[in-house]
Amino acid sequence: MYAAYWVNGFDLHGAFFNGTMWGPDEQISSPSDTTDVNSFIFTSSSTVYAIWHDGKSGMLRFGTRGINGGWAVNNMGLGEVQSAASIPRYSLPITATFDPAGSRFFIFWYNATRQAIDQWSGSGSSWVLTPGVFSTAPASGEYTITSYYRAASVGTNSTFGVMWVDQLSAPYNLNFGLVTLPSRTPPSSPYFDYIVTIVMENQGINNTYGAHCSGNCSTSLNYRIATGLLGTIPLLGILAFRIISL
Repeated sequence: MYAAYWVNGFDLHGAFFNGTMWGPDEQISSPSDTTDVNSFIFTSSSTVYAIWHDGKSGMLRFGTRGINGGWAVNNMGLGEVQSAASIPRYSLPITATFDPAGSRFFIFWYNATRQAIDQWSGSGSSWVLTPGVFSTAPASGEYTITSYYRAASVGTNSTFGVMWVDQLSAPYNLNFGLVTLPSRTPPSSPYFDYIVTIVMENQGINNTYGAHCSGNCSTSLNYRIATGLLGTIPLLGILAFRIISL
């Protein structure tokens, strides 16, 4: 099991659970990165992947952790704004999906100014930006977007959906965009997942982030888990999980 955790505006961390005990805290992002509320974690076999946006540089980043540990980080490209606060919004209008058949990732950015949804696709250090894969109606405020966590094999294709809300006032539209990709190799095993949220006890966040918190991080800790089994998580607070069987 692997757990990734972050506080909005701080760096990204993780820890590995070997079935008996939790390993030490791991630094996924650079300590100087400032994450958005929306960061993402995926797994394939024994490899863990993370996607996040750095609010200081405006860069989308992609991290890979191998079976022996250690994170390799690549830049995907500049996002469309510096940070959520610059729009202003609570969180960036982004979502991510993993295609296990093609071992590729898709990141979607809802650009309300251009009334379009743009897509980054790729893996590692190789990424392609495709503007305007979907068009939207005008939207304002906390307009939302989400997508399937993983693509599914349907016939000879990989398929998943992207959902978003638009219109400036009620009645709002809930939209669905279908993405269909030629499959390269069918998935080797079934999987399941649960969406996860953790509200961590204040002292636990201070222990992880130390001086960054100035002694008080009374806020929600974002938390996602990639796993092949369940174990006890040594954290205090309200707990929920995103779990993926390997």
